[in-house]
Amino acid sequence: MGRLAEWSEHNGDSGNLSRGYPQVQIWDPDNPSVQKYGAAKGSVAPLWNDYEENPGKWPLVKADNPGRPVEHLHIKMVGKQVWVWFNGKLTVEGSVLDNYWHLKDKAPIIDQGPIELQTHGSEIRFRNIYVRELDEDGKPVK
Repeated sequence: MGRLAEWSEHNGDSGNLSRGYPQVQIWDPDNPSVQKYGAAKGSVAPLWNDYEENPGKWPLVKADNPGRPVEHLHIKMVGKQVWVWFNGKLTVEGSVLDNYWHLKDKAPIIDQGPIELQTHGSEIRFRNIYVRELDEDGKPVK
């Protein structure tokens, strides 16, 4: 599955769930209430609810736009692997999305499920959301 979206928020803490599993994190890196969770590393694209040792837990680069205008997010999920581009920069590269609901027993994620947008009470605005089904090789299904 491939997804594109534009979004805007200020002092937020939000996310994008894949197949019902949390989450590609979206937060304001300058928001004091989320600093203790690592927000200063970048506002989007860590697989926040993954195991600490998972390389997707934190973004490869901080790709935030100064002044927080509209941000651009591209998520690609093939099988259990996730790639994320934030403002045109690769921030997660082929990392496995862990099953947050079964972290203790390390159960795999399901093959299909909903795409969800969420927030922890802050205002967030999404626009220009596009979803495309991909085959097992990551190619668009026609």
